[in-house]
Order: sequence, then C-alpha cells, then structure tokens
Amino acid sequence: MSDDCSRAQALSLNVPCTSMYSNVNAIFTGANPNCVASTESGIWFSFQAPAGGAANVVTNADFNEVITVFSGTCSGLTQIACTNFDEFGFMTETLRLTGLTSGQTYFVRVSGVTDSFGASEGNVCVEIQTAGAPATPPPSNDNCTNAVVLGIGQACVNGTNRAATMQPPEPVPSRNARSRASVCARFTHSANGSVLIENDADFADVLTVYGGSNYSNLTEVGGNDYGRTLALTGLTAGQTYYIQISGYFATVEGNFCVRITNPPPAPANEICTQAVSLVVDDSDCTMGNNQNAHFNGALVDLMAPFESYSSSNETGVTYTRPSQGATCEMSTTTPQYDVFSFVVDVTGSYTILNAYSEYYDGYLHIYANSFDPNNPCATYLAGNDDYNGIAYSTVTVTLTASTPYYIVTSAWESYQSGTYTTTIEGPGEASTLLNDANINGMFTTCDFQADAPLWYEFVAPASGRVRIATGADFVHTVSLYSGVCGNMTQVGCAYNPSRCEDAPLFTGLEPGDTYFVQIASARTAFGYNYGDVCVRVKESAADPIRVKVKAFLEGAYSGNGAMSTTLSQYHLISEEQPYNADPWYYEGEECAETTAANAVDWVLVELRSATDNNVIVAQKAAMLTNTGAINDRGKDGMYFDVPARRLLYRSAPPQPHGGDECCARAPAQY
Repeated sequence: MSDDCSRAQALSLNVPCTSMYSNVNAIFTGANPNCVASTESGIWFSFQAPAGGAANVVTNADFNEVITVFSGTCSGLTQIACTNFDEFGFMTETLRLTGLTSGQTYFVRVSGVTDSFGASEGNVCVEIQTAGAPATPPPSNDNCTNAVVLGIGQACVNGTNRAATMQPPEPVPSRNARSRASVCARFTHSANGSVLIENDADFADVLTVYGGSNYSNLTEVGGNDYGRTLALTGLTAGQTYYIQISGYFATVEGNFCVRITNPPPAPANEICTQAVSLVVDDSDCTMGNNQNAHFNGALVDLMAPFESYSSSNETGVTYTRPSQGATCEMSTTTPQYDVFSFVVDVTGSYTILNAYSEYYDGYLHIYANSFDPNNPCATYLAGNDDYNGIAYSTVTVTLTASTPYYIVTSAWESYQSGTYTTTIEGPGEASTLLNDANINGMFTTCDFQADAPLWYEFVAPASGRVRIATGADFVHTVSLYSGVCGNMTQVGCAYNPSRCEDAPLFTGLEPGDTYFVQIASARTAFGYNYGDVCVRVKESAADPIRVKVKAFLEGAYSGNGAMSTTLSQYHLISEEQPYNADPWYYEGEECAETTAANAVDWVLVELRSATDNNVIVAQKAAMLTNTGAINDRGKDGMYFDVPARRLLYRSAPPQPHGGDECCARAPAQY
C-alpha cells in the first residue's frame, strides 16, 4: 500500500483514470493539509511536471477526498497546494497547478476528510492532466464590493455563481452554514416598507439579504434556504441592502436571473373575518395564494353571536362587590371576579341567568356602558345572589339596543370560586363583544410556528364528516376550527398533507354549523415556503370502504401472473391521472409524486350499483401493479368514500398508453 511518500505510485501524464487505489486502513503520513480541519488514511502518488509548468490533478473517489500536493523530496516536503472544493464528497476533485518546474517530481497525497460529510475511506482513481483551458474566472460580483445594482420594478438581471467563492468578511447565511459559491447584488429602498426578491435559478439557491453601512459591516435581515423568492418587510428608506445568492452547498452552481419588485398586496382572507366561503361538494376548487399574508396583525374589537358563555371567576383579580338589588349598595366582600360584555339588537326586557358549579355560591351583577371595578356603583344596573338556591342567580332588566352591557360574576364570600354558564333570553338577539380579538393567524397544534394564513369557511353537512383538500404547492398545515372569529376552538389539523393522497378527514362536526379552515405555511428547517392553494371541501358520509381487485392487461401481460413494468422503468407514467379528457372526463385529482418500480400504468376504476349497472356510485384513478393489484398511493387496495353496499366494479383501460381492453366485472359485498 502506498501510504508513505517513499512508496508513492508513479503516474504518467494524460493517462486515462482506470486503476482504482484503496486508502482503507492506510496510515496518515506527512504534514496536515492547510485546506481542511482534519483528515486520515492518506495514499501517495508522484508525477513529473510537464513543459510549461501547468498540470491538473483529477480524482474520482467514492469517499470525501482531499488532494494535497508537495514539492521537494520525501525527507523534505513542502506543501504547495491542496483542495477539498467538493467538501461534501459528491463529485470529483480537480486541483489546478501552475508554476511547476518542468521535469521535477511532485508528490500527491489523497486522504479522507474526517468529522465532516461522507466516508473517509474507499477507492480512488487519480489522473494527471497537462493543463488545458485556464480555470473559469470568478464572476465580477464574487465580492460584494462589486455587487450588481438592482432597481425595484426593473427586468431581472442575469448572473452566475460558477467559480464564485465565499471569502471573509462575507458572512455565511444563518439558514444554511453549508452555502458556498456566492455572488452579490444590492439595492437601495426609496421608502419604508417591503420588497419581494425573485430569483429564477437553474440550481438550488439560497437567498440572504444583509443591511449595513458597508460590505465589511453587514447584518442579516432575512433569508430563504429554499431560494427562489424572499419577501422582506420593515425596510428603511435610503438604506442599501446586499443580496447574497449562493449555492445550497459546495459545487452547486449555475445561472440565475434576479429581480426586485414591490410585493403583491396581502390576500384579503389573511384575516378570519374575510374568510372565503366554500360550498361542500362544489365541483370546482377555490384558488388562493398566501404570499405576503401576515400571521400576526392588529387586535380588533368584534361582535360575535351570543349563545352562552362559560367561564370561571378564578381569575386572580378581585374587587369589592355591591350587594344585590336594583340599587347599588356596597358590601365589604372582595371576591375574585370574571367579566364579559354584550349588546342586544332589540330594546326590551331580558332575563340573564347564571348556573354555577357544585358548592359554588356565585353572585351576578349587570353594568351599563362600562364597568369600573374601583367604582362599580357608577354604572350599576342590577344584581342577584341566589335564585331558588345557591346554584343559580338571575336578573330581569330592560336593555336598550346597541348599548354595551357588562356581566360581572363573583361570589358570596371572598374565598369562594368556581365555574359558571351564562344565558340571555329576550325579544332580540344578543351579541358578545370580543375586545382585542386576534383575527389573523390562529395557533395550531400541527405547527407552533406557522406563518402566512389563508382563511376559508363552510357549513358542515348532515353527516358531520368532511375531507379538506388544500391543493397547496408548498409545505403547509391545514387546521379546522369551530366558534367565531376571535373566539375559536381547534377541531383538528394535518401537517403538509400530500395532494396525491386522500385529503385529511374531519369528523364529529355539528351539521349546519359554520367551521373555519386555516391553511398556513409550515416552518421547516429551511424557513418557510409560500404559494398557491386550490381548496375543496367534500362530504365523506361514511367510513371509507376498501376495494381489492385484480386486473391484467393483455398487451402488458408477460405470463405467470405478471405484467411488464416498461412504462415505469422508462419514467413514462404521468404524475397526474390521465382520465380528465375525452372520452372519460373524470375530474379526480389523483396523482403520483413518485412511481413505484412495480407500477404498470394508471387505470380508472368505477363502482356501479348492483341493481343498475348504468349508475356510477364512485370513480377513482389508481395504479395497476405488475401482479394485477390495483392500489391507491402507498396502500393495499383502494378506498372509496361510499356506504357499504352490494356493488359492481369496472376497470377502464389505460388508453393513454395503448388501448388494451381491460375490463373486470364482479359483484361484491363490502
């Protein structure tokens, strides 16, 4: 093994790389390379420099290699160059050498990088090429002192990060410490506000923006590890900002066209009170885009329909309460209290009833226009302690339409507390005043840091069961809430449901009640994505039934109960189901983000009534496998949202790829 300089393998110039050498279990000798932190298992090669003094050392390894070149003799080596440009070990390494002395022997050590990405040992092939074309020079804006100037609203500017570097004092993006090959652009914002950066790149780019007085004093103000777009807010007029465009990791390079625009206005349904109404089982989905939507917004005061109010006086806040009656007489008792406000829409006599939890001797007071716990008699209207025992308090008073009233619930004694429920009966409808209500993003248990919400609403169908398909093209959450804007309760949620799978199912809804849907960007390790949605709510009246059938295509059949998977092997099976055109006109949204190796083709399966096979009960496009099984994506069999009954099934031929008549009919009880 050539793991010492004295046993270096001599290489001839321009000999194609065919021989593989192993550094497995090799010892490491010689000085540490100055281009990596740590390395091991080095093997040695030598070559004689060509006339002209330029050569390229090219390696092709199955481990993460570092090339180090030395001049001198084995007893006195001088390191002249090293590289681990592909620091994550995905591609070949090339070390360009110039200024060599023609005919002199140089030594090459190839070793494995440790404490980094990839393996440190394996096989490598080494080739010494006489230098051909000169190395690609870095772009002119490789250094941010030469940043390309961009104008807001102008056409995109072409650029490249090929051969670019990332050199001090240039900062590394906080969202991706692996970013390399960066170039710079800059812009000056003319007014306080926001901009949208769009980068049309043919590589995995990272966008990072910095502010500062000069290139050597930059502070990161925003970034997107997914690249493509970056929305910035809170910019300062007259401030120059630097845009760093980098590859996702070393060797990720290519071309791009970057521009800056004023961002689109926030979507109207970023707030709950502007929720877009959806019709259950509508044949069309509803489009939307959450770009520039805000999860946090100004708190507002809202009116919400009042049905009942349940709470507790265990608030930790006390006041000296009045006694009961139509006039205000102060007591000396200072219990904890809870307060909420309401209005009515019709002037008249109303009865307000409090029902208390067991052993809780509650107290009820009504105030008009305002409530000041330091001077409760100023707006006192009425009060009551017991009504048919300590379990209830009630007052009957005349209320004026549109006047705000405050219900304060406390206790007979200072030490007493518990839960209660308030109801209001009268000639009109009562509405609750929700003070400082949040109508933007709502907390969801599927992502504690969601962003950019879109709101939709629908009325629950008779079954109380729905599936919500988002059609989102970004990482997201979908959450369902009951209640009213500003006072919601989460019913359920789903994290980033795939559009190629059955939409999330929500059950136990109250028929006729209005529910709210929030679709929001989910936080990932790389930040947030934003994009389009196409939302649809479908009733799922019964638990899905599983249908397991087999079918064989005559043209694809290869014998022994198997079919050819040629279409899958050559990636000819479409991602989207192909039956949305003549003669099928099937409007299903089935798709396959990836195609299994055993896939034959799409088929369209129909469930028909056993009593009248002209009646189609349900349809679904699914994948036919080489064993004849027809499956939903990632499932054993197909699932249909129809009640169990006696049905016929029929499998349509995959006409887009042939025209084999593939029909299977059989009655089955599910």
